[in-house]
Amino acid sequence: MGLLDEDRHLPSWIRDYGALDVDAAALTEFAAALAAETADHYAGHVERVRADLQPPDIDAGQFGPADFVELAGFVETHRTAARDTTHLLHFHGNAAGALADAVAIASGRYRSTDALAAARLDNRLDRPDRPDA
Repeated sequence: MGLLDEDRHLPSWIRDYGALDVDAAALTEFAAALAAETADHYAGHVERVRADLQPPDIDAGQFGPADFVELAGFVETHRTAARDTTHLLHFHGNAAGALADAVAIASGRYRSTDALAAARLDNRLDRPDRPDA
């Protein structure tokens, strides 16, 4: 299979790709399953995890920095870890939803492109005297 000019800049591991077979129905099914899994089984747990990660209601500063340095350090580290974890939970949920949307779009585009290619091939098979049919 010859390499198209626009593909010559690609990395070597993808330059020699062959035919690409895509099951558009399986992609559509995957997108729906991922969206449902994210909405039904992931999103519902995010608030509970966020609530569980709330730091203890302790003002370590009330004891004075010299008295409980370890406690102040723990509370600050816990707050940082809880904040970062809740951000990651939020971003993961958004990314999973975006991936499901992208897969659905790609499967729809592939399905229409594949149907167009099949129609063109059928036209050529039906009318071998017209190569542009």
